[in-house]
Amino acid sequence: MDIENIKMEALELSTENRASLVKELISSLEELPEPEVERLWMDEAILRDKNLNSGLEKCSPVQEVLARIKRGNK
Repeated sequence: MDIENIKMEALELSTENRASLVKELISSLEELPEPEVERLWMDEAILRDKNLNSGLEKCSPVQEVLARIKRGNK
């Protein structure tokens, strides 16, 4: 299973389960040396920028995102 499939499946989880998964994933990163953590964040930023520029992803205004969260939508 590749990362995109894992991400898609994770996004289908309930809010509570997603929060639990995030907590566990972040905890697993605490064991990494700081330069590795910085490299991983930079890789993620580059990937997000690439996806935004290519149209694979889109930005949403914070008010819209917060409204969706309050409604229980993703």
